[in-house]
Amino acid sequence: MLDPHKLARDCIMDAPPPCSAACPIGVDVRDLVERIRIGSHSAAYKVYAKSAIFPGIVCHLCPRPCEQACPRGELDQSIRLLELEKFLWRQSQQESPRPFFIPDKKKRVLVIGAGLAGMAIALKLAQRGYFVTLAEQSPRAGGALWAAVEDGRLPTEALQEAIAALEAHRFIELALNRPVTGPVEGYNATLICTGPGTPPLAPDPARGLFATGGARDPMQDVMACLREANDMLHVVEGFIKVGRAEPAAEGGAVATFRPSLAGVERAPAAVERGAPAPTAEQAAAEAARCLRCTCSNCVDVCEMLQFYGKSPKKTIEDLSDTLNKTPLVQKTALRQIMSCTQCGLCSDVCPAGIDFKAVCLESRGLLQGLGQLPGALYDYWLEDMAFSNGEEAALLLAPARPDDTRYLLFPGCQLAASDPGYVTAAYGWLEGELPGAAALLTGCCGAPAYWAGDRALHEGALARIRAAWEALGRPTLLLPCPTCLEMFSLHLKELPALSLWSFMAERMGPAPAPARGVVSVFDPCSSKYAPATQEAVRALAEGLGYALEELPQARETAACCGHGGLIYTTSAELYGRVRSGAAGAGDRPYLTYCVNCRDSFAAEGKPAIHLLDALFFPAQERFMRPAPDLSARRDNRRRLKNQLVKERPHMDSPDIRLEIDPALRATLNRRLIHEDNLRAVIGAAEASGKKVLDGATGHYTAHAAQGRVTFWAEYEPLGAGVYRLYDAYAHRMVIEE
Repeated sequence: MLDPHKLARDCIMDAPPPCSAACPIGVDVRDLVERIRIGSHSAAYKVYAKSAIFPGIVCHLCPRPCEQACPRGELDQSIRLLELEKFLWRQSQQESPRPFFIPDKKKRVLVIGAGLAGMAIALKLAQRGYFVTLAEQSPRAGGALWAAVEDGRLPTEALQEAIAALEAHRFIELALNRPVTGPVEGYNATLICTGPGTPPLAPDPARGLFATGGARDPMQDVMACLREANDMLHVVEGFIKVGRAEPAAEGGAVATFRPSLAGVERAPAAVERGAPAPTAEQAAAEAARCLRCTCSNCVDVCEMLQFYGKSPKKTIEDLSDTLNKTPLVQKTALRQIMSCTQCGLCSDVCPAGIDFKAVCLESRGLLQGLGQLPGALYDYWLEDMAFSNGEEAALLLAPARPDDTRYLLFPGCQLAASDPGYVTAAYGWLEGELPGAAALLTGCCGAPAYWAGDRALHEGALARIRAAWEALGRPTLLLPCPTCLEMFSLHLKELPALSLWSFMAERMGPAPAPARGVVSVFDPCSSKYAPATQEAVRALAEGLGYALEELPQARETAACCGHGGLIYTTSAELYGRVRSGAAGAGDRPYLTYCVNCRDSFAAEGKPAIHLLDALFFPAQERFMRPAPDLSARRDNRRRLKNQLVKERPHMDSPDIRLEIDPALRATLNRRLIHEDNLRAVIGAAEASGKKVLDGATGHYTAHAAQGRVTFWAEYEPLGAGVYRLYDAYAHRMVIEE
């Protein structure tokens, strides 16, 4: 069951990069480095100081866990973050700190011990508006940090700056030479930060007495001291607010993403490790080397996410709102749900396995079941599926003895729509290989209904296939269409099915063939789950004499041609982007084994052939074969049935014949209007007289509802059943009359 909230939690797009995840105090390295790169040094310092508490101390004593985690180190050298931090600290010394108002919370905290941990938590509490007494038994604050000053690891001014910040804060009383040996009244909480040794007070969280890790040597683990200060801040503040001490969360951020280094150019560090603070130019150059590690894998491969300009998390949130709409939130992601091409690339590249293909598909089904999916947007595709499975086009051709059937060729709905010769050639070859043992079933596998979320229509298409398979004695199905192969693997698992191309490759075998030139195999998106099919196609192509040049997105990264998911009616602009991007992915002519891909590329002007062109036709002449228009696609399916069924040797001529200008025909294709739609409009108008005459032109205008769409036609009768069409369009509505 779809759980958008879990998906949003699982998405790691806004997760910290490896460097920030490794940082004990959680510095926002991406933000810091980007601000250095653009020269916004004051803003970068604020980002750093927010986490570092005492920037001058941290930038000199930090053991660099971020650099050890930096993916750039696998390529050349890690980003020199500590040197960048030193640069920011030096820059900050040239500026006067800006005071800002902090409201007094009227609560008091006693911090015992002015070492690093005590200093840090005192400053953090004061910055929250708590009055802090920082008690130190020695004559100076800093504790073991002075040893780092003495051995040269920490500049004196860095420690003095930290102490000065405590002394200058109006909510901090720095009490030196003040040992604390017992409970002190007048404080809402007491925090013991005395370092190694026996603490002066026994911790008692129930009474507001807390202690940091006293056994820790701050010089060995500076960053852990600061992290503990941050943790104890939340513990103490929680106790003051609600009288209950909640333990700090275990561990820090976890890096769940490491970027690919493919295509990243080597660039040596602009700053030497351990060097003095760099110049502004060196700092900017070093910051520019940062990869800004962010998981954008799904966005990088998904045209839909790029087109709508939303992050994956925002998309998921909008999807949740759409599925659970209220009067204030109305279907914010409906178009996006309907714009998924169903290629599945997102889940292949997502470290968290988030699958927008499945999410959008399930959402369509849920919305369709609730009556909230605009079904008219899918009306053309479902009508086309019904036509393929209907009386005019559907066909079951069995051998003379049906019980002898061993293989059943199921070419799908669009192979014959593109060219009936594809089906007759493939079936003819199969009959030659298996005399008396091959059958043919034409029709649709139900993918349009599946993508439209219409489970009932989808199951009806599957039931038709099951019935034919049972009637023929359960033969093995041969499928040339990769989408059919995917649908069978998902919904007809009980039916043994093979790719036609794998079957052909086994039987044809290698044979000498004259060179035919170089092509690129375009793998349909649905083929990514069928590597054996992809190999068989390449073997057949090479056996036919083609040299192959792989596309950037091939095999397991195969991309959509634009046809998948029925997105044309949802967003023609997105469809155009997907189609043109696929057509422009390679310079060579394409050889593909999905007829939707071939026809999409033909419409884009890209030289492309189907594998059946290469196998059975003079392929060189077919690279620029135009994609048939919508009316021709219907007629081609009728023609195939009439050609194969002996008792129907020819197609009946329609009672209404249309004359359509080529430019108008192209417009009709874009509007998904075919001649059968227009014949129905004109036929109804001529029979009923419900039409409007334009006296100036002599043209009639009429309309008729077909399914959930109303079609309009502007036409002129020419006599003898011939009509000239001048315009046609459709509305996604039904007019009540």
